[in-house]
Amino acid sequence: MEDVKRDINIKAKRTRYEQVKQIATAYLQRRNYPISPHEDIPIGQFKMFSHIENETSRPNSILYSCFNNDPVLFEQTFGKFLLWIKDLLKNNKKKHEDLELVIGPLFCHIYLEILRGGHTERASSFLKIHLPSIDRTKCDTFIQELINAFVSDSIDTPILKENFRSTKYSVELSHDSVMALKQYLSDAGHVVLLQVFQSWFFMNEKEEAQDENESMVLVGDPILCNGHIESPKSVNNSNSNLSLQKLLTAIDSVNSEPAPVYSVHLSNVKDRVTCGTLNRQQGFFAYSYNNTVTLRCLQTLQQLENTLTYGEVVLLGHHARVYDIRFFKKRKHLISCSQDKTIRLFDIENYEQKLLYKGHEHPVYCLSTCLNGNFFVSGSYDHTARLWSVTRNDTLRVFVGHTQQVTSIDFHPNCTYLCTGSADRNIRMWSIRDAEPIRLLLGSKGAVYATIFTPEGKHLVSSGEDRRLRVWDLVSAKQLIEFKIGSQPVTKLAVSADEKMLATGSIDGTVKLWNFDVLVKGSDEGSTIDPVCTFSLNHSLHALDYCFGTFGCLTSQCNATVKL
Repeated sequence: MEDVKRDINIKAKRTRYEQVKQIATAYLQRRNYPISPHEDIPIGQFKMFSHIENETSRPNSILYSCFNNDPVLFEQTFGKFLLWIKDLLKNNKKKHEDLELVIGPLFCHIYLEILRGGHTERASSFLKIHLPSIDRTKCDTFIQELINAFVSDSIDTPILKENFRSTKYSVELSHDSVMALKQYLSDAGHVVLLQVFQSWFFMNEKEEAQDENESMVLVGDPILCNGHIESPKSVNNSNSNLSLQKLLTAIDSVNSEPAPVYSVHLSNVKDRVTCGTLNRQQGFFAYSYNNTVTLRCLQTLQQLENTLTYGEVVLLGHHARVYDIRFFKKRKHLISCSQDKTIRLFDIENYEQKLLYKGHEHPVYCLSTCLNGNFFVSGSYDHTARLWSVTRNDTLRVFVGHTQQVTSIDFHPNCTYLCTGSADRNIRMWSIRDAEPIRLLLGSKGAVYATIFTPEGKHLVSSGEDRRLRVWDLVSAKQLIEFKIGSQPVTKLAVSADEKMLATGSIDGTVKLWNFDVLVKGSDEGSTIDPVCTFSLNHSLHALDYCFGTFGCLTSQCNATVKL
């Protein structure tokens, strides 16, 4: 009898537990809370997690959830802070002059916080009212660029904001300045000012100067500064100092030498190759002839070990000549455009056509993919460019403005702009959002065959039928430099990731490397600019890219083995 009662009690407890669980689950689902699966955790691990969670990251952590986004409060708080610094400098400027280093970055962070709250007009008012009080000479180069971007609404603003907010801003202050700032924040600083300082600033206190005898540096102990060897301040042995200087000179000379160009050559091809592309990051390259797209693997360690590979894969679908092929950097996809007016998206994992794009009224000449891997653009003989998605095959945007065929196209690194070069000798820069032109770059004396944005998005490089290279500043829309580059038109361009080198490739297979810093600075009229080095490949050039610290190219010779 007792056993029966015990079973009934257990069932009743389980029923109540299930009811509570069901009610709690329904409550969480109505409010879109994720329901975590049951997980068994050892007792020791559970204690460790509890100990970590109980640790406080900041002494006054209550501020973490007390953020106020009232723009009026921001303006008043910043104004009071400026008055406090002004009064402090009047009494003792030498003692607290380093506090002026805080004003510029604090101004930028408060402006961004007002924008983040959706108060665009208030942010503009804050910028106009307090900008004259910012001494830009007290700001570093980055803060100056960021403030200039705010004022001019530059296209670089999203990139600068992302870099600025990606980490805390480090300021080095004296002990007296740090104590004065802490005293102000505790006595008169509003909670919003405390939140900004604790979320976005890292205050370093300057160390007191050491005695000269304590700062002596031994020759045998190298000083590392940002990963580079720095010359010692005091050296007793002149011979050791000379040896160190020779070593630094040798390192600089080795680093200044350009890396060799990685070359993939197609020999004995059955028919003339019309286009090609490289994707060294994923280990593929592709080329086209006879209306087909051929996909092949680059040489890998497995091939070196004589293991089996699938050879080449032929992707069918086009009914006329293929003009351009592109890989996506973040997807295992490939796109191709053709004289048959279509664009085709292929999956290079299962070698199937995923989507067929129709919309252009004439042959499609050029393609460019977005860095995020979700979109691509195309240029056509019908004088237009079009924006497409990898998930649907209808046209998203149509860019109309050129009077002749679009011969080159490129996506801006921030994926919000694109540029097109045309046979009408003009280069246009467009906004992706509304398909409106925002820049018109004039000066080319022939069809523009190649255009490319630099990785940081501040400059545009173009070349074409007139055999001249041009570098443009996108903020001012001015041409920085123009010079003749050779006897053949340049059809391929590539810029290194650090923007120190530019590679140009001409029809005859000549690849030249240029010092991009020299090109950006410009040159006097009549002066000549020589390439850092020249590679004569003596074959048709189809692709030029930059990856793994080197430039790479794809060439072919009509008349089917691949040489790497």
